[in-house]
Amino acid sequence: MVIKNSLHVSCWNINGFKLKGYNKYSDSDFISEFNKKDIFCLLETHCSLEDALEIPDFKAVHLIRPMSARTRKRSGGISVYVRSTLRPGIKFLKHKTNDYIWLKLCKQFFGLPEDLYLCFLYNPPANSTYSQSLTYDILEYVENDIVSYSKLGKILIAGDVNARTGSKQLDFIQNDILDTHISSLFEEYNPDFDIPVRHSQDSILSTRGKTLNDLCVQTGIRILNGRTPGDYIGQLTCHTPMGSSVVDYFLSSESLLSNILFFKVHDFKADLSDHCQVSTMLKVNCIFNAVQKDVYSIPNQYIWEENSAEKFQNALASPLVQEKIKTFNNTNYTGDSNIMIQDLNNILYEAANISIKKKIIKKVNSTAKVKKSQQSKWFDLPLINMKKQLCDKEKLFKKYNKDPYIRSSFFALLKKYRKARKTKYREFRADLIDQLDNLREENPKSYWTLLESLKNSDKKTEKSSNITSTEWAEYFKDLNKKPVTPSPNIIEFLPEMASINVPASEIVCVSLFKDKRIVLAPYAFPLAGTETFSQILESLYVASIRDTLNTRFNEPITIGDKTLIKCYVSSLALTGKKLK
Repeated sequence: MVIKNSLHVSCWNINGFKLKGYNKYSDSDFISEFNKKDIFCLLETHCSLEDALEIPDFKAVHLIRPMSARTRKRSGGISVYVRSTLRPGIKFLKHKTNDYIWLKLCKQFFGLPEDLYLCFLYNPPANSTYSQSLTYDILEYVENDIVSYSKLGKILIAGDVNARTGSKQLDFIQNDILDTHISSLFEEYNPDFDIPVRHSQDSILSTRGKTLNDLCVQTGIRILNGRTPGDYIGQLTCHTPMGSSVVDYFLSSESLLSNILFFKVHDFKADLSDHCQVSTMLKVNCIFNAVQKDVYSIPNQYIWEENSAEKFQNALASPLVQEKIKTFNNTNYTGDSNIMIQDLNNILYEAANISIKKKIIKKVNSTAKVKKSQQSKWFDLPLINMKKQLCDKEKLFKKYNKDPYIRSSFFALLKKYRKARKTKYREFRADLIDQLDNLREENPKSYWTLLESLKNSDKKTEKSSNITSTEWAEYFKDLNKKPVTPSPNIIEFLPEMASINVPASEIVCVSLFKDKRIVLAPYAFPLAGTETFSQILESLYVASIRDTLNTRFNEPITIGDKTLIKCYVSSLALTGKKLK
């Protein structure tokens, strides 16, 4: 059971998932921006459904704008991501266009007094070809939805509105509670709250900005920029060589302001987008069952050497282990046979721990591993140093963005960096094509290895499985309870397997039968040398435990002149760290 007291929501206009051939979805810095978010939205993705980003532990909905008939390119596009644990409490609502989308956050799930209606919006610039081709006003559609949903719950809107609302411009009626004429004329009139006047570093008021301010007055929603903890000055959200502005907003119902913990304009990342990410955090009281991962630990692994079989036999014959074997023999297992198998397993593992060296598994820092794996091979040291210089200039630009010299030098370096990155990527691709052409005839094995590595590196991010480890365990647990009849072919084929050599990179698993049911794969040894199946089984089947196994399990079988346990032997090949 997990109790969540806050909900982190963010929105970011990424200005296309590709920039001069560079895929932002493969950038580790880009992906890391969303690690701590609960709900986030990417605007202007410019991608098809096949190119859309998928992130583990998040459920995504993508709105794809049709390709332009004139340019054959995509524009716009919205992708909304919801953390998987929160998805049961969220419903995606119908929308009239692909330029905005509404989500309903259920009050019972999130512990809110009313349902919360969350809208992510992208309103293209007024002078764009797309806007001029529209026969409707996107803000008008959103306003109609606000009026409808306000009767059912609270409102929260986020997005790039492409509207400059100016500084100290009112988005509410000031001191209307003192006007007795209004209250006498309209009985159901609710006066606006006495809230701080909004500040902004962008003093320009555009036509769209005036429309947005009027919309706020009419519908009772308020702009969070410039009046909320985390941003009392109205930080700039968009930076281009021509100037900086505030066009990315969060807006909320007036009655929801008490639930807003903070609003933040994130750091400007010029190599990823000309817009800053904006986010807010709300107070909630959400209780849900967390999915437990990696429930079952990996069994101990052992280093099997030449004298390991003798040491293991001596350990089984030791007084401590013999006492446990005696207890095992005297125990009446009338219930589930799995308990009996587990006790036997513990005996074998205890003997192994006494006599055989354990394989030490090195712990790897998962965060460092991800960053290393996502770092492109062509992203060399000069590019890394140039990116560091760009980050330093970004900090200076954030403080003195109105200084013409600092602005021009910053965007000049940004242009130089993007050009260098594009050149390096093209050179890398050209070199790969040359390698593939040469290797195809000369070294086919290296050719396919290189091709496979390119295929794996092209993945944006690995999709997480929808089936948890707990569900897999329960499935096989139920499956194992069903009665099965072992094929006689297994027993007939076993003598032929006795002479098969087992390479050092393989694991041999012994699965015992009881009452015609597979009950366990009780023992597994990584082998260091070449052994045959007969030798492996003989090392396990020693005199000190023969009577116990014969009594507890089926009758033994014979391979050649060796008497062995009735069992099923399988070989599991290991390739690197992945078990095939």
